[in-house]
Amino acid sequence: MKLRNLSKNITPFPMTSLETVEKAYELFGKGDIDSLRLLMDDEISFITYGDYSHAGSYVGPDEVIEKNFSVLAQNIPTLSITPTRLWESEGTIFVRVELTDGELKTDSIHVWTLEGEKLKTFEAFEDTQTVAKMIKA
Repeated sequence: MKLRNLSKNITPFPMTSLETVEKAYELFGKGDIDSLRLLMDDEISFITYGDYSHAGSYVGPDEVIEKNFSVLAQNIPTLSITPTRLWESEGTIFVRVELTDGELKTDSIHVWTLEGEKLKTFEAFEDTQTVAKMIKA
């Protein structure tokens, strides 16, 4: 039997929910959105709050990538998102992240759920005033 690796960045072995979420941040940080898409459920629900163009409620990988990731990259091109703590409770993954853009920094909480081995829901609780300051007009 010959196995084919669909993406060099996705492990062929099952990952735990925490490992899957960690991998998502790693891939996002590298800009490997194609591999990140493979971790997403076809009906992923992705919510970010705030009064800026990448905020909103999106469903499905295409909408998340087009309306959040792509717009976020335009709004804050030098943004760094660094997970500083991950924990799981009753099937929900909580991630404390540090958002950095130059001299501006803030901490946020991201909340994930998975269905099987796929990212099913995401909700970001962020300091919207600091994020708004990071946006490049």
